Amino acid sequence: ACSELSPAGLVQMAREQPQLVLVDVREPYEQRLGQAPELGTTVQREAVALSGLPNALTRWLALPAETPVVFFCRSGNRSAQAAQALRRLGHPQAWSLGGGLALWPRATAAADAAFAI
Repeated sequence: ACSELSPAGLVQMAREQPQLVLVDVREPYEQRLGQAPELGTTVQREAVALSGLPNALTRWLALPAETPVVFFCRSGNRSAQAAQALRRLGHPQAWSLGGGLALWPRATAAADAAFAI
């Protein structure tokens, strides 16, 4: 089973856990087409296409167990595969952005309103 985060959940997690690692698993040509979610300056960003995932998994497994690693793609399918792979290997805080970037723009307005301080 994969653990999915809603856009609102991702915004909240980034505020509560600034050590979060956000990983774009889209292909390089897709990464040029659309922006990653804006989550503040403390969030560590990486771009690793799903095809390159095996080489990167060991790096994320070396992170502290409490460090969230959140994967995203266009629709949520590839990010779910990536999160599932990392969880299977033993990292408990591997997440997928449910619905991917397709849901991001309209969902973040509501999230920002919900989590406004």
